[in-house]
Amino acid sequence: MQIKAAFVLFFIIQISIECIHAQCKTTFSSATDLTFSGLRWSIAGNNEGNSPNILSELKFNNLVYIGSRLNSELQVKRGMKFSIGFQKAWSANGSGTDMDYTQNDRTEPTFQSSFDSKHGFLQSFQIGINIPVLYKRKIIITIGPKYQNTLQRLDITNPNFNDLNSTYKAEWKGIGLESEIGGRLTKSINVKGQLCFGFSKYYGQADWNIITIFQHPKSFDQRANGWFLNENISFLYSINRFLGISISTYYNLNRSDKGVDKSYLKNGNLLTTRFNGVTAHNYGVALGAILTIGENDRH
Repeated sequence: MQIKAAFVLFFIIQISIECIHAQCKTTFSSATDLTFSGLRWSIAGNNEGNSPNILSELKFNNLVYIGSRLNSELQVKRGMKFSIGFQKAWSANGSGTDMDYTQNDRTEPTFQSSFDSKHGFLQSFQIGINIPVLYKRKIIITIGPKYQNTLQRLDITNPNFNDLNSTYKAEWKGIGLESEIGGRLTKSINVKGQLCFGFSKYYGQADWNIITIFQHPKSFDQRANGWFLNENISFLYSINRFLGISISTYYNLNRSDKGVDKSYLKNGNLLTTRFNGVTAHNYGVALGAILTIGENDRH
């Protein structure tokens, strides 16, 4: 992701230089965000999805992240827009539960444990292009493809068990179709709404550090196909033609279908079972500053 962050910076510098000499507009925004998140997944007892249908279930609850994001947009030719963004946030709080069962539908529990999850991170990278379908003085509607990569690292600790220091990494990579509508409320205030739906590949990897039968650092991994939905609403206040401030609210949902869970044992054996799927969500608010360079052709 460091390479992607460097690419974001290079992109911003290049388009800013180009817009000084061309009829286009680039905006660069930097924001601080507060994100609330949750994630859960489960596996079955065998590859057919039974014995039982839920053998083990992990839930991460009340996750809180504080971080920052960088975004840049290049607008050319009557509303056509290229965009790129990067976000990284660090855990401030979180907890979770780990449950095992012997019978179907979460009955006859054999193991139950609570844990803390306060030392992970959440990061994402997006790049896309939007083409105008409606371009008026006070309203613009665009649509176009968008690629995104989201990575969430979660830790599992417990103050009553000092040796417990397990980790779980969840990653989604996918392409979606984004629609955006932007409008001018007053001379200084604009509003923008974005909706993106797409399909993704999911990969999860865990290091269960105190379970001696597993290999380390990769104890098991999980793969599945999935989908995602992103929603965002932003209000922008222009201080002058170059500077502005923004406040945004957002909601992101990632969900996978059934897949395969592979456990890597210390003796070299490989065990597989059905991965029942994963659901993750996050929502929050971001407050930032905007720098605008160049002009567009909107009159």
